[in-house]
Amino acid sequence: MSWVEPATRWYLVLAAITWAFAPGIRWLCHPLDDRGATIARPIAMLVAVYPAWLLASLGMASFGAGIVAGVVVTAAALGWATVIWTRQVDRRWLRDLFLVELASLFLFAAYILLRGYTPQILGTEKPMDVAFLASSTRTVSMPPPDPWFAGEPINYYYLGYLLHGTVSRLSQVSPETGFNLALATVFSMTAVAAFGVAWNTVRPWLDSWVATATGLLALIVVTLSGNLYTPRRLLEDATGTISASWWDGVNGIGWRSSRIVCDGPRLDNLCSSPATETINEFPFFSFLLGDLHPHVMALPYTLVAIGIAWNLALACAKSAGMLPSSGLIRVATGGVIVGSLYALNAWDFPTYLLLVAVGVWMGAGARLTRAWKPLSLLLASSITAWLPYFATYVPPTVIDPGEVPSLIAGLPLVPRLVSAVGLHLGERTSIAEYMTVFGAQYAFGAVLVINGLRGWESSRQDSVRILVTSSVATIIPGVLLSAPVIPLCGIPLAFAIAQLRDLRSISPQWFALALFSFAWTLSIGVEIVYVRDAFDDRMNTLFKFYYQTWTLYGLATAMTVAVLWASASERHNRWQKPVLAFGTSAMLLAGVTYPTIASYQWTDRFQDWRGLDGMAYGEETNPNDTAAIRWLSDHAAPGDVVLEAAGCSYLPFDRLPFNRVSAFTGVPSVIGWANNHQRQWRGGQPMLLDEIEQRQADVSEMFRDADSPLFDEYGVTWLFVGDYETGDWRSICATAGPYEIARLPENGSSVWEPAFQSGGTQIYKRVGH
Repeated sequence: MSWVEPATRWYLVLAAITWAFAPGIRWLCHPLDDRGATIARPIAMLVAVYPAWLLASLGMASFGAGIVAGVVVTAAALGWATVIWTRQVDRRWLRDLFLVELASLFLFAAYILLRGYTPQILGTEKPMDVAFLASSTRTVSMPPPDPWFAGEPINYYYLGYLLHGTVSRLSQVSPETGFNLALATVFSMTAVAAFGVAWNTVRPWLDSWVATATGLLALIVVTLSGNLYTPRRLLEDATGTISASWWDGVNGIGWRSSRIVCDGPRLDNLCSSPATETINEFPFFSFLLGDLHPHVMALPYTLVAIGIAWNLALACAKSAGMLPSSGLIRVATGGVIVGSLYALNAWDFPTYLLLVAVGVWMGAGARLTRAWKPLSLLLASSITAWLPYFATYVPPTVIDPGEVPSLIAGLPLVPRLVSAVGLHLGERTSIAEYMTVFGAQYAFGAVLVINGLRGWESSRQDSVRILVTSSVATIIPGVLLSAPVIPLCGIPLAFAIAQLRDLRSISPQWFALALFSFAWTLSIGVEIVYVRDAFDDRMNTLFKFYYQTWTLYGLATAMTVAVLWASASERHNRWQKPVLAFGTSAMLLAGVTYPTIASYQWTDRFQDWRGLDGMAYGEETNPNDTAAIRWLSDHAAPGDVVLEAAGCSYLPFDRLPFNRVSAFTGVPSVIGWANNHQRQWRGGQPMLLDEIEQRQADVSEMFRDADSPLFDEYGVTWLFVGDYETGDWRSICATAGPYEIARLPENGSSVWEPAFQSGGTQIYKRVGH
């Protein structure tokens, strides 16, 4: 099938959802200069799915496309009728909506052009991602079924998969193509939202050209730029860097740029055991790699949360902190949107909820008497709206009751929170590593703080006092803990907080300082503590919080350039603008080296454009299995379960992955990717964790005896016999085939009947099911 038709259907559904909710988003984001046009799409997707999700979560209705479509149609009718009746449809708003739509379409198409060179859902964790997406595409219950643990729901951040799975369902696009269209959607929404948040922040104070330049700068720094590892490597060995493969961890920059921080000595450019290599992905790396992970799908929503923080700050400021009922409804709605981050990527929820709370606090004049009501409403709505998710998701953190003090052991939730956080006792980030990741953005933050000292209302003595105090307070623990990032970020953080306290009103300078302050705080935090997940080290903690730091730094950097430009104009300084232009240009030039070279390497020099079908490669490597998977995807019903080989995580790397049937169809299998991923997801559920090995043994037993009562226990309705069930794969995966397969229909079994066959691959349907 041509990629054009499914891509067109997909985008038309996106556009219809966005425009249906545009009037409501206009009301919600009325304080913003563009009335929310640039953040409308992610909000609209969320609001369209939320009622159906809530009804299904409460057991009041099955989740389906009909309810979502009904919500969209109803919202469109009511919203547009209201704005037309009240004569709120103005030319500027419509112009903004059309311009944003054109930009979104362009970015959507640009990503498709890039992704089409490597659309394969193969390697890394793409099979896991398509499994969750496919399950969400066909689910009728909440949470969606775990495709690799039949009978249990997904215990993961599934909301992003559900949002895009719903678009896939509405547009009738298969998961293997919807996977790549979802990535294009996330890329487009992220870029547009980054532009919009920066533009809306500076536009009330600066002219439209400066605001547009600020938005474009934010788009580039947040979405398209790489860190400083690539320019560093080019200076060291340009020829070797460009000629290296994307995966070359020694000479290359493709993969290596996301593995800068090594908790231990790095030898020959490799971070080998016992050292621990952490992860420092940035958005363009994620979009190029193409794993549809929660932290990627949540990215536009983190930008929306930042936009909401600014929106509510403006709303509270315009009403002098005394919000009318409509303002309180805006706060509650904002809380619901920010609360969705817990179900999108739980790591993001506390950071951005706190940032929105700071916006509300500042907009209310930083007075508790004015701020307590909207702040309470914000917190309550962010949790209450997503209680079904809070009630069903079990964080897979390491829990050791013996480490919890007896004074708090009996309190609700507190013991889990305390035991889930550990002190980082290993080696910490060096200044060189940190500056390789964030050096350019950090420099602009430092300049903003220094520039703020000029107009600071506090005395010079206060400046000296803060410098001395912050230096002592951060250098001492930095030396004792061998953590140089603590003073590196702690000193500018102290000055930023002091300046924030003196600022009497919100402004681009205030917002940039606030974003930098959050980024510096997160950078310090990961040097001290980490979340005790299945790995029980700080790899994931640094990964997730550095990802947030990148977004905060990027937006703040763009705003800082605008603030400094305006400051230079006011002072008529002859040298400040050229220096600022040079510094900004250097940052952009350094940033684009990664996307340019890495894209060239990742796509194999842009030689072969393949389309958007992520499973098409299987027609060459596993043609019979691929044909059978496509057939089953079309014929399986909700509640079905398929028996396939019990495979291992990631493997194989050159053909359809293990557990390929459940991954591409979304039909649950008895057990999949158990040796790594199920152990991570079920870390907080010891009883289910103990089932993993038993399920692997049961798969072998069911293939041996097609009349086994285990089929009833697991509710298996389809039997898949293909490459990984009959071939010899034990050398790379101990739980895969060959299985002893007996008592099938041709051997006299009355339980199974042939349903599909392609070459040596067969699918059997259980009689009566």
